[in-house]
Amino acid sequence: MSKKTALKPFTPEDIRRIRFVSDPMVHPDGKRVAYVVRTVDKDRSKNRYRAEIRLTDRTGRRQRVLTADEMDSDSPSWSPDGRYLLFLSKRTGDEKKQIYLLPADGGEARRLTKVEGGVRSAEWSPDCRTIAFLSPTDPRGEYSAKIGDGKPFTDEIQVLDHALWQFNAIGSRLDKRLHLFVVPRRGGRPVQLTDGPWSVGGPFYGAVAYSFSTDGKHIYYLATPEPEDDWAAARRVDIHVVDLDGRNRRRITDFPGLFVAVRQSPTGELLAIGSDLARGYASPNRIWRIDPKKGKYQALLPDMDLSIGDGLVADVKFPTKYHDPWISPDGKRVRMRITQRATVRLAEVDLEGESFSWLTPDDLGVIGWHSNPQGDLRVEIRSTMTALPELWSIDEQGVERRITRLNDRLLARRKVFPGRPVHFTASDGEQVEAWIHLPRGRPKGGSPLVLAIHGGPKAIYGHIFFLEFQMLAGAGMAVAFSNPRGSDGYGEEWAQAVHGHYGERDYQDLMEFVDHLLSLDLGLNPERLGVCGGSYGGFMTNWIIGHTDRFKAAVSQRGITNWVSFFGTSDIGYFFNPDHVGGLPWSDPDLYAEKSPLTYVENMHTPLLLIHSENDLRCPLEQAEQLFIYLRRLGRTVRLAIFPEETHELSRSGKPNRRMERLRLILGWFGERL
Repeated sequence: MSKKTALKPFTPEDIRRIRFVSDPMVHPDGKRVAYVVRTVDKDRSKNRYRAEIRLTDRTGRRQRVLTADEMDSDSPSWSPDGRYLLFLSKRTGDEKKQIYLLPADGGEARRLTKVEGGVRSAEWSPDCRTIAFLSPTDPRGEYSAKIGDGKPFTDEIQVLDHALWQFNAIGSRLDKRLHLFVVPRRGGRPVQLTDGPWSVGGPFYGAVAYSFSTDGKHIYYLATPEPEDDWAAARRVDIHVVDLDGRNRRRITDFPGLFVAVRQSPTGELLAIGSDLARGYASPNRIWRIDPKKGKYQALLPDMDLSIGDGLVADVKFPTKYHDPWISPDGKRVRMRITQRATVRLAEVDLEGESFSWLTPDDLGVIGWHSNPQGDLRVEIRSTMTALPELWSIDEQGVERRITRLNDRLLARRKVFPGRPVHFTASDGEQVEAWIHLPRGRPKGGSPLVLAIHGGPKAIYGHIFFLEFQMLAGAGMAVAFSNPRGSDGYGEEWAQAVHGHYGERDYQDLMEFVDHLLSLDLGLNPERLGVCGGSYGGFMTNWIIGHTDRFKAAVSQRGITNWVSFFGTSDIGYFFNPDHVGGLPWSDPDLYAEKSPLTYVENMHTPLLLIHSENDLRCPLEQAEQLFIYLRRLGRTVRLAIFPEETHELSRSGKPNRRMERLRLILGWFGERL
């Protein structure tokens, strides 16, 4: 191959070249598919993504753009009769996204709403006459604490009466209560159906927070019952119902856990996805059958030791509309995604026989999907370790067609490194799945090795493209990743293994993984080892360098260093810590110290790069600041990079230029020291 056509490695700048696909929506006739493509604005000074809605036939041969990308449009949804495409867009004169309607047979889009808080999501009624939507409201004037004269405090002051007052990537909940509205398709003033100092969707903003009843007379929605104490508020999301005029609002279930999605079957029963938290937050999401009148619930497939949902960690997928569970027209079958081992697969459940079968293979990740009501055409967003996400269609005969080629040109010009399986047997006899991206060639002395650790810990690495890994491999570094104890996809016992035992079996799995790699003939240099991770992976990176000096460089991102301060500053700390660490900081100070990486700071000699976001509410910036100051005082090699305005989601959906700077920092740190 000539120099002119030589393949180049992936670089941080490729964030600007990747086309991110999301939100596929199959037309009711099964012949057309709408979907969203996001790209980085060519004007670098704007530092933003542009989103446009495209339309393709079921074969992918005929493609066209429905909305210009400067309009920033997403969340398409066909009306049940197929006559209209609803979408959210921010256009001239819009301060925030509003609902627009586009005739399916052509014409101009019409704005349907102009609500002050903007629209977060929207759903059609079965008869196509009404659209329900969520919009943030500001309840502080009516519901906040009052001073002595009975007047509310000014908007600049946030007066807190409850612990669950903020949420990562959202900020303060006090002025962002999501509530349910309806508006006629023909237009008119929206009617607010719910109100109060709580949010539809619950404290974690459920994936399918609301849906119409099959007769279109009611809306089922998720919410935390009120009043509740702070502890219960973080562990309870129930199903409620309300009429379209806002009357007869009531709670249906008395569930001991968290529902994340609800839909009504043609048979009349409700089907919901959620966890009963029987063993804490690592308890799997299951599918539940619910009597909408009596509120009685029963788990389907109670012996299925897997969790419903998408646990794949990646840096090339944008949030996409959640369509699980899909229910067949006769109410006998349900489809949903399940995290299984190192991937996310689509499964179909037979409700009569209570059995399920896989619809997708185990060597790719389904990170989004949709089906028309009949189920004779479904579209999936698929990715592998060597292929960026693209759309695939699958017809009633099971014939698969790739219908987008958004990133083919980029992949054809880049070196792409396959993920080689390197599974191993841990010292306690358990099989741990693992992979490695090996750089090309074998340099004298061997290649440096970077151990990557995922967050969660209830998440997985697996069959999905990872730009960061490809970039490091292209720079000559081997990148190894695994699913140690605590990961999702391997059953409840596997996920539960770290609860109350952080830094124990998980640490052993990771160190034994490195030992295993070095025992293989892979051309690795044992003196050139690096380690990195984010969130829980950041915690584990901090823990590792406090317990071994085998690594020559480390990158800890959005991590945890001090469980005591995390308890009081994280948006989830006060209920996450008792579940994952165990105990409470005032009654179990020795345990909290024992499990905090900061305790072992004097043992840390590995050069450390700390990457953190200014507005990270999940793992607050103070976690990195503490470790940075401690290490500086000890005279160790440490650097702290703080990203302004960004949240815990920097690596996945942060501003484009900042995502590139983050990758440059990682590449430079390891490049200089390994």
